[in-house]
Amino acid sequence: MAEMLATLKFDRERMRAAATEGFALATDVADYLVGKGVPFRDSHRIVGELVRYCMDEDKLLEDVTLAELQERSPRFDESYYTVVDLEAALSRKASYGGTAPARVGEQLESARRKLEAMRRAVAEPGVS
Repeated sequence: MAEMLATLKFDRERMRAAATEGFALATDVADYLVGKGVPFRDSHRIVGELVRYCMDEDKLLEDVTLAELQERSPRFDESYYTVVDLEAALSRKASYGGTAPARVGEQLESARRKLEAMRRAVAEPGVS
């Protein structure tokens, strides 16, 4: 297992594509509309229609024009595009364990400390 992990490589472009292909940010869009004063039930319906439209038209959420968005709700404006921007979406998740760069850095640092403690424990004579 250690040998496998040592040579593990990530295809960042494929990861980015996968993150945007499945409408993973649809919940963020619903939250965006709620933040604009749209009741949650309506927001959920609007986003469901938007996702269906994207599927029918073979579009991603970020490819929908402002005019197409406003056909579904006049509450959409240019700020929508920051909601469906992957980097911005990851950065917004700033709660403990979230995907914001600062949180990921904290998680990595915690993992490094735990790994180092395990290495020291294994290296100490008489420790089982």
